[in-house]
Amino acid sequence: MLALPLFLVSCGRPDDSFEWAEKPHAISSSGWCVAYVQEAKDASGSEWTAVLLDFDRGKCSGTAIQFQRIGLSLKMHWLDPTTLEVHYPKDVSPTCDTDASEHFVECDGFRVRVVPSKI
Repeated sequence: MLALPLFLVSCGRPDDSFEWAEKPHAISSSGWCVAYVQEAKDASGSEWTAVLLDFDRGKCSGTAIQFQRIGLSLKMHWLDPTTLEVHYPKDVSPTCDTDASEHFVECDGFRVRVVPSKI
């Protein structure tokens, strides 16, 4: 009897939740976008915290808001399927002036309105 190897192939998209599953995150009501908090500190001492957007299971990504500090208490809340509200402490300022006011993040046909709010 001849034994043939069996290969299983998945046609679905890869699971990219490893990027955000263990981090503070908020999933849009329709599930097409995940907002999550990412922090980084490099050897030179530079550090940042950002709310990143993962569109359509990793098809595209973008930055909603960023700060030049780590350890921030950020809260995210979807107001509707395409509008994300991000609450951040009053004593910090976003990196970019655009981050300080309502703006849109667009990537490969996806669009999210970001509403920053000091708490």
